[in-house]
Amino acid sequence: MAEITVMNTENEQEVKTEAMQEQAVSQPLPVAPVTPVPSYVEDLVEEEKDQEQEADNEPKFLSLEEILGMDTQELTAEKQGFFQTDKLGAIPFTAISYDDYKQAKKDCVTYSQDDNGVIQTKVDDDKLMTKIVILAVDKDPRSNFTFANGALLKKLGVHTAEGALCKLLPPGEVVNFAVAVQNASGFGNKAKKKVKDSVKNS
Repeated sequence: MAEITVMNTENEQEVKTEAMQEQAVSQPLPVAPVTPVPSYVEDLVEEEKDQEQEADNEPKFLSLEEILGMDTQELTAEKQGFFQTDKLGAIPFTAISYDDYKQAKKDCVTYSQDDNGVIQTKVDDDKLMTKIVILAVDKDPRSNFTFANGALLKKLGVHTAEGALCKLLPPGEVVNFAVAVQNASGFGNKAKKKVKDSVKNS
């Protein structure tokens, strides 16, 4: 039989039993199920962490004299990288310049007129991604590979570099390749988020 302890206080009587205590200890605490964090939230958290780290690191500013003393070739050098594909292996690329990007964007703009006669401009994001990849691959001096090669176009039965790119790379690789080129060209996480948004909305 369980032993009962009776404790008297001025206003109330508290009764506890060893059996009740044992029962309370043996029951597990309720655990709420954990909801997985959506990938876009993870990206936002990563971006916030990067911004916090940048804010913590105090920048060192170069003087004009230091910049003029630097090697011109080193100062104007564009980043190089490579993208690993399933079918073609590693494809080297060189980061695009501001002029390259401006021209590629211009080539992807379409114009339309709304009901009020106002000209609206729209950038075709999918076309821009393919142009960026083709341009970055063409620029790289480490390989003579190009999506615009005539023999390659004939072999694949297409007429344009864009057609060759879409034949050789699946859509996911084209998107990730474009992101890699944009990151090397200084666009960083914002470019990645913009490409993801354009893929979601298409």
